[in-house]
Amino acid sequence: MEKLIKQKFNTIYLLKNKMEKKYLHTIEDNIVKDVYSAISNHSQDNQYFAGGMSTQFFLPKDLHRESSDIDMNGTLKYSFSEFEDSVHDGLEELLDKGYKKSKKKQRATFDINLENDEELIILQYPRKSSGSYPWLKKVGERENANAQKMTYNGGFLRIIPTEDIILHKTLRINSFKENYNINSEKPSSMSLNSLQNSINSLKKDYIINQFNLEPKDANRAISKIRLYADIFDIKALSTYKGLDKKYFLEGLKDYKRLKPKKDKLLNWLYSINPNVFGGE
Repeated sequence: MEKLIKQKFNTIYLLKNKMEKKYLHTIEDNIVKDVYSAISNHSQDNQYFAGGMSTQFFLPKDLHRESSDIDMNGTLKYSFSEFEDSVHDGLEELLDKGYKKSKKKQRATFDINLENDEELIILQYPRKSSGSYPWLKKVGERENANAQKMTYNGGFLRIIPTEDIILHKTLRINSFKENYNINSEKPSSMSLNSLQNSINSLKKDYIINQFNLEPKDANRAISKIRLYADIFDIKALSTYKGLDKKYFLEGLKDYKRLKPKKDKLLNWLYSINPNVFGGE
């Protein structure tokens, strides 16, 4: 977990410092529109979009939280070359528009960096081990079957159900709590504006102090940023989109190791938004 968190932020700041290009985006940005449109125009039936960028499609513009990557997922376990082949036609469309691409195999993802003269963004697909794939395949098949079709930039996207977005974020919050003992780090205010301000303040503090922090403290600072961001997404999505409790609980059953923690996880969600499942 520590390596994964630090790797994510190191990638972001390395891109920023070395390339001096805009690397944080919302769905209003042209590079995001280009990549989503090109990839979705040629995507396969077993693929869909996921991740933090996907939350923006269900929220008011003033609540769009910037992201550095576009996450894809699907039902298949790909090698890097197989993932690249699966989005080949979309990548060719982007190259024809003048984009450049590079790629890097990360610990948890396959990354394809796409850039023009001013901007860059990362297209990601999760790496799936042979050991975890059988149950990940089941998760992917459920998410794919329930993917939501969204109108965007004159076309259509298939996006992971919001219940699954929140489920993934809830699982990550649980990992943060277990690995960094950050129960006491919960935001003092759960208002969306306050959470936005807190996230921006934490990011600013990290950027200023990152080179003076011990590795353990740096990982903890990064995990706190991610914790606040996930809490923000959960609060915003449950407020503006709403969640189907039955579907959420069905998804939670796929993660058998979390069965004993079901009540604690639900209580955590209720502490973020007492009406997380609406009128239930």
